[in-house]
Amino acid sequence: EWIYRAWFKFPKLEFAVIVSIVAVIAARGFLEGIVAGTVAMIVLFVISYSRVNVVKHALSGASYHSRVTRSYQQQALLRARGDQLYILQLQGFIFFGTGARLFEQLRARMRQPGQVALRFVALDFAQVSGVDSTALLSFAKIVGLAREQGVVLVLTGLAPQLQRQVSRSGLADQPGVVQIFAQLDYGVEWCENQLVAGEQ
Repeated sequence: EWIYRAWFKFPKLEFAVIVSIVAVIAARGFLEGIVAGTVAMIVLFVISYSRVNVVKHALSGASYHSRVTRSYQQQALLRARGDQLYILQLQGFIFFGTGARLFEQLRARMRQPGQVALRFVALDFAQVSGVDSTALLSFAKIVGLAREQGVVLVLTGLAPQLQRQVSRSGLADQPGVVQIFAQLDYGVEWCENQLVAGEQ
């Protein structure tokens, strides 16, 4: 009777887990059913959380600027060349599922036909609560993609613990590919300086 009522209360995937738990308990025992249910719920959680978008804002250097005061000519140049800078403000907890989605989003943007070729990608971690060690594999792939596309990866807002993770993984030791700044504003300012210098 309880299982019948559960059909109307729970999402179908969760209901399937409930039925499987009951089946395992009936066939193997209570403890085995609890273990099977725990494993199933962990898998469901990972699948659900991997669908969460860790990108809070996707911005262009044409619309987002540093707080540096620049001349009218430089401002005009940055508006014209700003699309060469792609800024992603990240949020939440990043693990292998969300890290893989981030990689796919960056790859799609870098290889998108008809779009301005990127020179810089800024990833802001100021609102990231943590990064799983498995997510660092996705970041290693992002660094490889940046090197392949001739893009400089600018990492900003890294918390001390995350900065240690990045340093231990060797991702920071990529001259000409990875730049690290304390705040997004400093990273964007550096990118703007490169864009301005390249046009002078």
